[in-house]
Amino acid sequence: MALTLITVGYPVAFSYSFVYLIDHVLAPEFRNELGWLLLALAAGGILAAAADFGAEYLLLRNGIRMQDMLRFKLMRHLQLLPESYYRNRQSSTVVGRMSGDLNNVYASYLAFQPIANSVLGIGISAVLLLSMNGWLAGLLLVGFPCCFLLPKWIAPRAKTLSEEYKNRENFTGLIMDRVFYHQVIRAFDLRNWELGRLRRMTDDVAELGLRAQFTRSALGKSVSSALLLLNVALVAGGVLLQQRGMLTVGALVSFQSFYLRIGGYLTSLTRLLPIFVQGSISHSRLHTSILDQPPDPSERALSHRGEATPPDEASGDRGWTVAKLSFGYTDDAETLSSVDMELPPGAYCAVVGSSGSGKSSLVGLLMRFHEPKSGAIRLGGRDVGGIPLDEYRSRIGFVPQEIVLFDATLRENIRFGRLDASDEEVEAAAKAAAIHDWILTLPSGYDTAAGERGSLLSGGERQRIALARALVRRPELLLLDEVTSMLDPGTEQEVNATLLSLKGSSTVVSVTHRLQTIVYADRIYVMERGRIAGWGTHDELLRASELYRSMWMKQSGIFVSDNGRNAVIEADRLRQIPLFQTLADAALEELRLAMWTENAEPGEDIVKQGDHGDTFYLVARGQVEVLLEGGEEEPKRVAVLEDGDFFGEMALLREVPRSSTVRAMTNCVFLVMDRRSFRKAVEADERMRDRLEAAYAQRSEELSKLR
Repeated sequence: MALTLITVGYPVAFSYSFVYLIDHVLAPEFRNELGWLLLALAAGGILAAAADFGAEYLLLRNGIRMQDMLRFKLMRHLQLLPESYYRNRQSSTVVGRMSGDLNNVYASYLAFQPIANSVLGIGISAVLLLSMNGWLAGLLLVGFPCCFLLPKWIAPRAKTLSEEYKNRENFTGLIMDRVFYHQVIRAFDLRNWELGRLRRMTDDVAELGLRAQFTRSALGKSVSSALLLLNVALVAGGVLLQQRGMLTVGALVSFQSFYLRIGGYLTSLTRLLPIFVQGSISHSRLHTSILDQPPDPSERALSHRGEATPPDEASGDRGWTVAKLSFGYTDDAETLSSVDMELPPGAYCAVVGSSGSGKSSLVGLLMRFHEPKSGAIRLGGRDVGGIPLDEYRSRIGFVPQEIVLFDATLRENIRFGRLDASDEEVEAAAKAAAIHDWILTLPSGYDTAAGERGSLLSGGERQRIALARALVRRPELLLLDEVTSMLDPGTEQEVNATLLSLKGSSTVVSVTHRLQTIVYADRIYVMERGRIAGWGTHDELLRASELYRSMWMKQSGIFVSDNGRNAVIEADRLRQIPLFQTLADAALEELRLAMWTENAEPGEDIVKQGDHGDTFYLVARGQVEVLLEGGEEEPKRVAVLEDGDFFGEMALLREVPRSSTVRAMTNCVFLVMDRRSFRKAVEADERMRDRLEAAYAQRSEELSKLR
């Protein structure tokens, strides 16, 4: 407070000092006081400058502390928010709040002190001005607001004229025509017509353009012109009052100094007030979007040890039990219903099912990202809800479906699984994840940067680093969500061998859609529409589960090379596709040989809705999403296709636009056929025409239902 009074008080006192300096000290009989006054002014200036620097330092220091405290408060609250918070919001929205809004709050904090100084300075100045002369004081105190409000009156008119000018002026369109249609203009000798268009356009908008630009110019000059007129009025009024003996020369000079001083204060206010208001809005948004959101009670109950702890070796292995588990993301929809599972200690278990069957939701419950509506998960007979969350998760190694790495080295990313892991343990985990040899080929080895979100690595490399991160944790339960979806078949075999070697030491739960990877699992749970449709070993399920058997048949008969670049299909497997079921053996073999291999990376569009195409795709390996686009709305996902599924069969039947967009979700391998090859293979079969027409009608009806 003392620094503020000095910082504000000295400039005001300096402006007021002209009254005493000119009217008193400069008189011959008081000239001996001049030195003392100048010395006092100099000392005051030095003190005010020091106070200004000191106040600025304290303001910045406290501002940084405030920003750090708010950052920590926001981050801590984000850690406590439930998974539903992140699922229902775009990541860019949360990042925007944490960066843009936080910076706005910091800027408003820094703006508050200068705003307070300006308001205080104007208040003190007003009192002193009124004490010197009420008429001139009124002129300044009324004139200044009018000067700074003048742009508010001109701005609407300037905006209207500018928008009207932009709407009517189309010079950019003329230039685009010149660039894109230059050959046509030359070929048909349209140059005079082109110049005529330009002349008519310029004549039409010339007057409007002049008014719009003049109004914009007047808007920019209005404040400075008004302030100049106010200054002229101040000087003229002061001279008249001085001639009538109502104002001294010193007071007139002091008024001129106050004119400059108050003008500076008002300029500062007009610049800083919008910053302060924006900061207040941002602070409110931070509360509404983050701090006022209710935390997850289980996350709040963390024991705050700070890092994962290895399993208690003395306690022995303990199994997980899922009992009558039900869950839904909303109150009126149930994603899982009465799920029962036994995960014996040291067993290799798998969970399979089509997309949307509830596999990933089950993973979220095992990780305690969500709380069940009913039922329980038990560890060694104990309800996990009674175990501190960090203690519970310290026993689990998790590899999510969407791999995210930190912007750190490969060694650091693996060590995030267990922060006290030694370099030897990090490298052992990398070997188990079949990534060690590749890391050694890099110039910087384990010190190679992964990039933001692992952007410098391929999908398969990120997946293996994430697996190593889970393995270095030495988990009791290794939870894998589509862990091999981004790997080529050769690397997949290495990773599967590692997972099988963990039997007996860790309980492994592998959630996957690729049945080839879990044929040696001790237990396989088959999920359908949020329920367990059956369980057993691979051989037991082939005998007892029609659903599992159909899934196995769909993925059988398709072979992908170890490097994932080539694929082939057996004729019997091709016959399972309804369109090809009645083809003769020779025609089917001709089709099989005519198919070629294509590859796609995550995010790549295979076909686009509305485009014309003549190709049919069979997913040999990978996952794709089928999207229906509707104008400006976000594309709607209507299906996820996996190994053995197919799309584009209508392109073999007729020349029609693609009915949907198909986009790769993982690294994909496709077997592709075109319409020409299909027609060549079936042209000898006279009965195929009716069958194809029937297939086309059936497929059209299915697509209309999806819409």
